[in-house]
Amino acid sequence: MTLSGQIIYVHLPSAFKHTGIYLRAETKEITALMVSAGMANPDPEEHYVIHFTRGEEGSRWFSSGSHSPASQSSGRLGVQVTTLAAFRGDKMLSVWDAPTTRSALEVVRVALGFLGQKFGEYDVVENNCQHFAMFCRTGRKVSFKADNAARFAVTVLFAPAFHALMAGANLLEWVSGGRS
Repeated sequence: MTLSGQIIYVHLPSAFKHTGIYLRAETKEITALMVSAGMANPDPEEHYVIHFTRGEEGSRWFSSGSHSPASQSSGRLGVQVTTLAAFRGDKMLSVWDAPTTRSALEVVRVALGFLGQKFGEYDVVENNCQHFAMFCRTGRKVSFKADNAARFAVTVLFAPAFHALMAGANLLEWVSGGRS
């Protein structure tokens, strides 16, 4: 069983995660895709991650272990390949058995097709690393991270007002003896 094409992520401070597609030269087909994408002589013993990042100078993913053809020329890398060790750093790593509509080989082909390119402008809510990984697996830009962040914001911002409103309604009902 090949693991290439699986979604992996590292746990960042707070509730955030940085997500990517796992890649290893574990079959002739995957190795050929890696070479055709510009990764000269991929090491079959090395573990890689294809991920979408802002690529800002000083960011931990800017060039550390980068194998992106654009890594030397662009201040905004977009999609790049790093070693798993560089991707992980000292953070906890997890594998997400995310839904897929594509074979592992097709996931890798799609992901490598973006190597050194932008996947649109990076936006934490609208176009992030999880959108990229899910697009590679399903052909749809979906981010549960962004959806959960929106739900969290709604809960934090509106729940107290909702509870206060409901408490006021209950108090009114109790004072009026249930008469409306």
